[in-house]
Amino acid sequence: MYTLYKGVIIELMCSKGKCNLYLRDESVDFPEFPKLSNDNGVRTLSLLQEQINNAFLIYTFAMFKGRKFSVDAKYSGEPDTYKLTFLIPKTENRLTATKQETEKFDLKEEERFIYVTLVHKVEIERMWEERFPVNEEYNSKYTLPFPGQLANVEEIAF
Repeated sequence: MYTLYKGVIIELMCSKGKCNLYLRDESVDFPEFPKLSNDNGVRTLSLLQEQINNAFLIYTFAMFKGRKFSVDAKYSGEPDTYKLTFLIPKTENRLTATKQETEKFDLKEEERFIYVTLVHKVEIERMWEERFPVNEEYNSKYTLPFPGQLANVEEIAF
């Protein structure tokens, strides 16, 4: 979960009426965030939940060989490589990838019904973030509004 705080997207975690904002960008200087006492590069600000005025979720996607994949992470085993998860639209009413899809995208079954592939960045056609409101629809007990000045979709330079 994230929040738009003074124009900067910051990671947000809430529990039992309290929220922590995690500022990872060292170039942003908000005096209310305590200075670092360790080397992990994350500064934390604790607030009450009622002090948070917006929240949203971010999902990252990539287009690979004409198909939309979820971007799990930049793969640490190889430089400039991403781990992509194969998405099967609900409308297709199936759980498994076909043999043709497995071959075309070099899919490996990571867990039951979860297929992944490792893709070098030059093979990715485009990458983008989709941002969604946090509400009951996404199984959240938090119903904070989506920040109006934030785009729902944003392209990512990779």
